[in-house]
Amino acid sequence: MTPKIRPLMLAAMLFAKTFASPVAAEAAPTADAASSFTPQTMYQILLGEIALQRGQYGLAARALTEATRQTRHAALARRATEIALFAKEYAVGIEAARYWSELDPQSLRARQLLASLLVASGKLAEAKPKLAELLNQSDSNRADAFSQLSRVLAAHKDKEESFQLVRELAEPYPDLAEAQLAIAQAGLAAGLGTLQMAEFSLAAAERALAQRPDWDAAVQLKGQILGKTSPKDGVAYLEAQVAERPKLRPLRAVLAQLLVEQKRYREAREHLNRLADDDPANQELRIAAARLSVQLGEHAEAERLLETALREEPRDADQLRILLGQLAEERKQWPTAIERYRGVTHGEHFFDARLKLATVLARAGKGDEAGAVLDAIKPEGEAQQVQITQARAQILRDAERHREAFELLSKALTDKPDSPELLYDTAMAAERVGELALLEKHLRRLIELKPENAHAYNALGYTLVDRTSRVEEGRKFIQRALDLSPDDPFILDSMGWALYRSGDFAQSITVLRRAYQERPDAEIAAHLGEVLWAKGERDEAKRVWDAQLKNTPGNSLLLETMRRLMP
Repeated sequence: MTPKIRPLMLAAMLFAKTFASPVAAEAAPTADAASSFTPQTMYQILLGEIALQRGQYGLAARALTEATRQTRHAALARRATEIALFAKEYAVGIEAARYWSELDPQSLRARQLLASLLVASGKLAEAKPKLAELLNQSDSNRADAFSQLSRVLAAHKDKEESFQLVRELAEPYPDLAEAQLAIAQAGLAAGLGTLQMAEFSLAAAERALAQRPDWDAAVQLKGQILGKTSPKDGVAYLEAQVAERPKLRPLRAVLAQLLVEQKRYREAREHLNRLADDDPANQELRIAAARLSVQLGEHAEAERLLETALREEPRDADQLRILLGQLAEERKQWPTAIERYRGVTHGEHFFDARLKLATVLARAGKGDEAGAVLDAIKPEGEAQQVQITQARAQILRDAERHREAFELLSKALTDKPDSPELLYDTAMAAERVGELALLEKHLRRLIELKPENAHAYNALGYTLVDRTSRVEEGRKFIQRALDLSPDDPFILDSMGWALYRSGDFAQSITVLRRAYQERPDAEIAAHLGEVLWAKGERDEAKRVWDAQLKNTPGNSLLLETMRRLMP
């Protein structure tokens, strides 16, 4: 046997071993049959198998599809289709699946994958008759087919197009609960973008419930749709359903999320705690409840929840230690924060904990120890080196050594001129030392590099509004930030201040109240109080300041604002 023949023999052996398939046994070639293939065909088979072994799935799919075209064997077509689907080579997969469907017309799997690949490629018009045919032929499995349809369409980007397709496919089956649920799911996935879509989706969910009154999935979906279209009705419906089904965890979770969206944090926290009590291993539930407590200003309750989660032997105890450390920091309980951060001794959170430990040590008056902690860190890559520099600068800022912080960051930025993190921090340090031209230069460069960075627009806009006469220009930057992040309380605060500087006191107060409701922060309280004071509502201004002083008694901006305005 000459060396030239060996690759063909190897390909035949691989084909017989790998591609013989019960899907179409009569179509699967044997090694003897494969020996009659042309050298080009055998080359494609061998290329496909070797590419597959090397993880080059796209190449494998293309080679085996070409071999299918030459051999007309269903087993090859099936192999090529499945590999192409795995590799997300949808065009190749469609070609292979067409061969498979043609060569093995009885194969339900071939037709299912062809329809799925057409959907994944965005070819819904072409997929529709094939999906309709599959549904029509699946009398006994039609309910499962509609459930699978929702999963297949999840990958399609145009959700409104998906919704219309599901409506049309479900139209012949008005009494099939699964078909109606599929419509409601598609409508929710599309965001219920129009009144007609919302009404049709809700009606579909109700039709599903009429067929199966105790179907938990339909109850949950109806609650989600109501939550989007009429939040008050959604909460009322879900509360009634949770009362009837107190152990149905997904339903309670949907209710908690809807309550959060309505800023009914205390009620949402109660439901999260119930969920956490039933599933102690899920620390994310305790963390979510703790964050709501922080939002409510109830730091002691947040600490209790996190301590409870820590005692329940969580899979990620270090995450809880860091969150507890942050809570202690906010309350200026430096020894407790230090203890928590020191408790993280290794693992994925170790680097973050070391940075936080250094910052807290400095705030506790242990500057030398803080420096030693940072010196001992061995950064893994440029990103961590930048974070260490940021931590050193933060320590200098906390000590009001603003010129040193600015010089440190400027030097680091010289070495890494396009680091988004250093551009932002250096700009903020420049503001502290009165270098407003440099602030503007760095933030404009950051916006060039990261045009979706809302904080860069906000920082530049606020500085122009607060520190220069370019109020209208600054307001435009803040508006761009709001367009990118419409619910950010600090960006809302900037817009409220811009409105004040523009002379629109009434609108300024409205925006600042919203910001303060979202985040009871000292700076926002200072701004809100100042605008109220300027508008003549001085008793209200004092109430805002006094309430905030209870949470942040030593805040310098708040105290300076009060000293400046109050007689």
